[in-house]
Amino acid sequence: MINIKMLTLYVLLVFTSNSQASERIVSIGGAITEILFELGLQENIIAVDTTSKYPESVKAMRNVGYMRALSAEPIIALNPDLILYQEDAGPYETIEHLKASGMNLVKISNTPSVQGVKNKIIEVADAVNKHDQGELIINEMERKLSVLRDHANDISHPARIMFVLSFDKGSALVAGKETGADGIISLANGINVIDHFSSYKPLGAESVVKLAPDYVLTTHRAIAGVGTVDDVLNLPVMRLTPAAMNKQLIVMDGLLLLGFGPRIALAASDLQNALHP
Repeated sequence: MINIKMLTLYVLLVFTSNSQASERIVSIGGAITEILFELGLQENIIAVDTTSKYPESVKAMRNVGYMRALSAEPIIALNPDLILYQEDAGPYETIEHLKASGMNLVKISNTPSVQGVKNKIIEVADAVNKHDQGELIINEMERKLSVLRDHANDISHPARIMFVLSFDKGSALVAGKETGADGIISLANGINVIDHFSSYKPLGAESVVKLAPDYVLTTHRAIAGVGTVDDVLNLPVMRLTPAAMNKQLIVMDGLLLLGFGPRIALAASDLQNALHP
């Protein structure tokens, strides 16, 4: 005799499995894409944006463009089941167009903090019905962060750091408070020399020299915009700083450093090790 309850459960499990397997996801935001991979859903991703650069296999995926300059039509043409987009994606008109077209959109928060990363992971995991797996990712992240905090207790003199998003001969676009750079510097037990303004702001050579950073932190992309590391150190806006004179320029991958995704502990650990070998 057939057990009706067991048969019903089996049908539900098969339906759930098949619906997840057939789900077609567009991922807009590098950290969102990383989380989907951590959840084992890389086969479900049909397109990503240009900020999605990790892991390496992402680079071979269909791309819908820069997350802040999206067009609705190419995304609609992909016929996705789900669009996960970072809250600062846009423009606004494109997001509204996608909604009006009946697309299933889920907005994912993007706060540059450890709690912000936890929220992001759970929001993505809940959107794809993998809450428990999301919790496991968070637990592993917390384990790694606890090791980082233990190391930080041994640092008696935190380094003074300036993060530069881009360089020019006469100025540098630097990170103030309430930025991803400020958050990762704090997590690595460093001190952001910019504490008198928020967001990003260009500073001239005189202001940069007065701040006297021990280290300058930047990205490979920013270096490429100038030339080489030596070219950056010899810029008028840099060369008279302690960081340049001591050749203490730290160059990291931009997505790892500022993405605030599941690799946040690795980013902070790499920075901490560079500051305090």
